[in-house]
Amino acid sequence: MKRKGTLKQLRLFAGMTRKSLAEALGKSESTIQNWETGRSQPNANDIAKLEQVLNMKWADVILVHKDLH
Repeated sequence: MKRKGTLKQLRLFAGMTRKSLAEALGKSESTIQNWETGRSQPNANDIAKLEQVLNMKWADVILVHKDLH
């Protein structure tokens, strides 16, 4: 399920750069960029880490995306 653009908005709302999110997740900046642009998707482990780092639930991402489009 692609959520192009939504992850970027959540990252920015959390006051994080791609670099800071990548470091928090142990990923590269290019991985974060690929997730944000819809070129690839985070796996279940990455989603769990995103939930912790961004202080949100993945279900919220789906709802935010739905509201924006």
